[in-house]
Amino acid sequence: MGTTSQEIREVRVYERASDKSDKLRLLARLPVEGLEETFVRSPGLKYNEAGQRKLQPGNRLPLTALTVIPGTAPTTGIWFLVHGRAGQNPYGKVVVYTAEGRPILENLLDWTSPAGQLPKWENLLAAAYTWATPNGKSPFTATEQQLVVYHNQIYEPDLRVYRVAQPQNPTRPLELRQVTLNEAVDMPAAYRRAIELAGAGLWSPALQEFQRARQELGGRNLALSVEEQYGLMAAHARITSERAQQPQTDSGIRILLLLIDGQWSTALKQLRDTPAIAGKVAAALQRYPYFVQPRVNAAVKVNQTEEATVWGAILELYRDGYRAAREGLAKRQQETSERLAILQELDVLPLATRVTALFGEVSPWNGNLEVWDLPSGSLPPGETWYEVEVMALQTAAEWETEPIAELGRRSPRAVWRGLGLDANGALAATTVDADGFARGALLQARSLQVDGAGRVRVLATGNRDLLESDGPLAAYSNILAFNTASERVGSFSLPEPLRRQMADALYRELQLLGDVSLSRESFAEQFQRWNLSQTDANGDGRPDWLLEIDRLKVDVGDRPYPAIAVFDGTGTLLYSDLRPENQTTRRWVTLLAGNRALVREGDRYRIQPVLP
Repeated sequence: MGTTSQEIREVRVYERASDKSDKLRLLARLPVEGLEETFVRSPGLKYNEAGQRKLQPGNRLPLTALTVIPGTAPTTGIWFLVHGRAGQNPYGKVVVYTAEGRPILENLLDWTSPAGQLPKWENLLAAAYTWATPNGKSPFTATEQQLVVYHNQIYEPDLRVYRVAQPQNPTRPLELRQVTLNEAVDMPAAYRRAIELAGAGLWSPALQEFQRARQELGGRNLALSVEEQYGLMAAHARITSERAQQPQTDSGIRILLLLIDGQWSTALKQLRDTPAIAGKVAAALQRYPYFVQPRVNAAVKVNQTEEATVWGAILELYRDGYRAAREGLAKRQQETSERLAILQELDVLPLATRVTALFGEVSPWNGNLEVWDLPSGSLPPGETWYEVEVMALQTAAEWETEPIAELGRRSPRAVWRGLGLDANGALAATTVDADGFARGALLQARSLQVDGAGRVRVLATGNRDLLESDGPLAAYSNILAFNTASERVGSFSLPEPLRRQMADALYRELQLLGDVSLSRESFAEQFQRWNLSQTDANGDGRPDWLLEIDRLKVDVGDRPYPAIAVFDGTGTLLYSDLRPENQTTRRWVTLLAGNRALVREGDRYRIQPVLP
């Protein structure tokens, strides 16, 4: 022990000097020192690069306990552990004492266990061999014990198995030889596939390939080292297959365990049969991609497994989005229409951006229907195809006029659902005539395109008469986003002083254009029959009022309609486009939710603040 701590610095073996004496005679001694922290902690940080980078070489962790190795030890030698613990991670040395010939005390193995378990003696190879090949004769006796060090992490089994063997160095009485996956020579292709699959953690498929190799070899006896590999694969396959069969409350973890066991088809069928679990599956894959990606790569490389290829794309889908998954398939020359259809089918997570309405401009479509991402169906009699270029999307109370990047990452079908077109594909198409009155019709959304930037186009069908419109056509979904943009109030319900202030201000505005045919009182009486929309036009957080004026309300001759007048909460006129100097190419169309205005400039529509 250390002089100021419980750290073990040396191990000694004594015996009684004689049967009648209490004195001890020193037989052997072995200086020991703690293990490098990098050696102890690195395996437990296999999937944590940030944690790996924090480890600094040169720091040794102390050995503080000496215990017998659990399990039935070999009859040769006295075996024990000198160990310590860093949190839940035990570590230490395997020490053996042998007295044949001259007494020898030596360290045979430094070990660490991120699984939190001490190494132990197990009849692992024989038991695994019997499990995998019930009718076969195991080359390992039922009495032989192997030393097993547990490197298991979360759902990843990792058993380090050591056999007690005679050393090549005659000065050493014993050694621990690890069972490895080093490839043997002069073996069939199925064996080589088994080794590669096992190296990626696909233990059950590796075992199947190994069994196929046995069949190809007929009755040929295998080298003991190869039989050890079979036992090692079987031990791991037993763990992954039994875990995959256990019921799980988390459906995402259930799918993950199937993938770890290489059950690609079963996992894919369960996901496709119950798409409601996609969120849980996505969460599991996003949290534990390192359990799946190497297995996918090996299955595709070794066996060209179709379902594993699909799962590789699904992994990208839930990590980086549909477009990245599609581009990954194309880059690997694996893109097929069937695989893309599955990805679209499984891209069912809701959009993070909640869209409540879309607005766009309409134009005839005479091109190839195959360029659209979703099946468009047939054209109804008397109708034609239209393209709607989406210019703005309503999210919460705001209108987004720039492309939404998230849409560019998702599949067309997911965007279709996110825009609400699966539930209601009806689009209102409208144009405004010279008198300020809207003329409209209905379109039916049929298909969609979305590019990598998130720009959306919709293919729709509608009556051919829409083509006869003089002005540009606008289309929008969810009509409630337009006519419930603000509270509409009859002027007569406003306080009389406020109503009078508004009417007088507007009357003065009309007088600037020339004589008014109505008296001030008659105009005020007519004003109170009109409806006003409440909005926050100047962005000060207080309500303002907006009046939309068509030719039936006020006829001021040859000018664009509708016109608008905006008043603040006191009835003061903030703006009107009745005045000649305000009559620009900006034509008012309607008020939208989120205190935005839909206006027309030339042959294009814009969404912008209410006040110019």
